[in-house]
Amino acid sequence: MNPSILIVEDEEALTLLLRYNLEAAGYDVESVARGDEADLRLREAVPDLVILDWMLPGVSGIELCRRLRSRRRGCARLRRHCDRPREEAGHARGPPDRSRAD
Repeated sequence: MNPSILIVEDEEALTLLLRYNLEAAGYDVESVARGDEADLRLREAVPDLVILDWMLPGVSGIELCRRLRSRRRGCARLRRHCDRPREEAGHARGPPDRSRAD
């Protein structure tokens, strides 16, 4: 039995891209486009990994992640293009200084 992944994403093109690549890599993939659908699906069966979008119709990805954590389950979030300005600002500051103890 292959590892299972649930994609929770409301953008169909992104879901299709993820599904195609993950299935080609040998994963069993399911997908839903709404947070409330994902919540129901996750109550029925827990996949090995959940790829979760933050902004979803129904229940938000943030709320769904809170629910998963309260059930002692983890979740992963894809970094999106809207994260890029913060990410670039972090790169401009350079890596954190790990040479000194806090």
